Amino acid sequence: MKTYLVAISIAFASLLCPFQSQATPRYRVVAIKIARPGTIHIRAFNDAGQVIGWYEADNGQDKTLHAFLWERGKTTDMGTLPGDKGSQPMGINAKGQVVGRSFGEDGQEHAFLWERGRMRALHGTARQSSAWAINDRGQIVGSVQTASGRFQNVVWDKDKRTDLGFPHPKWKFLERTVLVGINDSGQMVGEYGDSDTSHKAVLWQNGDWHDLGTDDDAQSEAFAINRQGDIIGQRQFTHGEFHAFLWRHEKTEELTFDPKGVNDRGQVVGQRSGHLFLYENGKTEDLETLMPEHGDGPFRVTAINNRSQILCQDSKGVFVLVPAHAKFGR
Repeated sequence: MKTYLVAISIAFASLLCPFQSQATPRYRVVAIKIARPGTIHIRAFNDAGQVIGWYEADNGQDKTLHAFLWERGKTTDMGTLPGDKGSQPMGINAKGQVVGRSFGEDGQEHAFLWERGRMRALHGTARQSSAWAINDRGQIVGSVQTASGRFQNVVWDKDKRTDLGFPHPKWKFLERTVLVGINDSGQMVGEYGDSDTSHKAVLWQNGDWHDLGTDDDAQSEAFAINRQGDIIGQRQFTHGEFHAFLWRHEKTEELTFDPKGVNDRGQVVGQRSGHLFLYENGKTEDLETLMPEHGDGPFRVTAINNRSQILCQDSKGVFVLVPAHAKFGR
């Protein structure tokens, strides 16, 4: 009889275990305290836990942007290029190299690289320029104003600047192409178009441009690309409705939220209606059901690194969702 009762107890406990494990949060919350005045904006972070962003300093007449890097509880101002008054970081790689733009008194933008505590201008940026992203090989994608006043997409690699031009004849008269993401293979993504209201998502690889073909009747743009060539972006149809997408293996997968980041594991994070979402292996999960209670929202997600850590912000401040039992930072 005792043996029978023990068997029942074990069986009952085994039935409870799956429900108990599902109730256990998959993430823990790590708060990021950035002691700077004004409104804080976070941009990105890397696997080492280095966070970049900027704060708005109000001097009474206008607001000046100031770039910062946060690491291990310490916030470092990146400063500006000589003679400029503000700065804004746009990308960071695994080595902690940061790229972005520095602002002059006249509002002119100048592309910069920040490394080892120093900011310097990128080669060949006498006119207006911006740097948008940097990969782990140190290749930087950005844009530089030409003598005609148009902006030319460029890549900087070991201080050498390469102009991408308009290899496809039908695109050479377009008003703009803007590339904002680059992976370690040198593939780049962004958009091309005739104006702000007419643009298409584009991929640059092997010396040529490729329309992602995400619908002829929709405007589209690509935000980021990972090492495997997965691309996230969004489309806007003629009736104004937005649809987010993941472009993988030359096929488009619909996303039910606005994507903000994709890592090399193919995990996509984003938000919609103040909620945070994770897309992985064809499944979308509401992150708020996977983490302990935190803040009152609305939540905003910025990025996901290759350690599946997710950089977020809410009304109380900045935080990182770290997988349970994993270490954050170096």
